[in-house]
Amino acid sequence: MTSSKSKFEEPYEDFLAAIKLVSGEEILSKVVVCSDDDDRIILENPVVCQEVRTPGANVPLGYKFEPWIKMTEEDVFVLNLDKIITLSEIKDDLVIKTYENI
Repeated sequence: MTSSKSKFEEPYEDFLAAIKLVSGEEILSKVVVCSDDDDRIILENPVVCQEVRTPGANVPLGYKFEPWIKMTEEDVFVLNLDKIITLSEIKDDLVIKTYENI
């Protein structure tokens, strides 16, 4: 027996991305793009990334990750594309593994 996709199933693509918002925030999130909605994306477990520096250092010691929205237990958010300046897929294995361990 072969299986086929239902016409009601939504095709989607998901990937880890660095996102710069018009507010100035930079977030790291799993992004889900639904093919039927061109003006919104879904963010799963978005986090804010901040550099950790020692006083007087020009190079960051590392990075600190915090939840993007701290006052909720939700982990999925819908974001309109007009709130995004740019979005870039993350392919660095170290960054991906760090994000997965948050």
